Amino acid sequence: MRSTEPTGTYTTLPKIQRQSGRVRQPQLTGKKTTIILASGGDFRPGSPFEAYNQASGYLRQVLGFIGLTDLGIVMADRAHPRRG
Repeated sequence: MRSTEPTGTYTTLPKIQRQSGRVRQPQLTGKKTTIILASGGDFRPGSPFEAYNQASGYLRQVLGFIGLTDLGIVMADRAHPRRG
């Protein structure tokens, strides 16, 4: 049985159906957005903990829902002071 799921990286903009029957599109399409994430760990691509980076994926989904899909993410990893 063939899978009907698309493969690869993709973003879909949701259409919101209201009770009035009108379909509304997200209001912030076409805007460039930069997200700066600071964390105490090292979650950058290629690091051993890259798979544990949940913040950037979550923010991509939430912001994509309102139409912000052109995202740049700046990772400020290990943003805690060294002790000892």
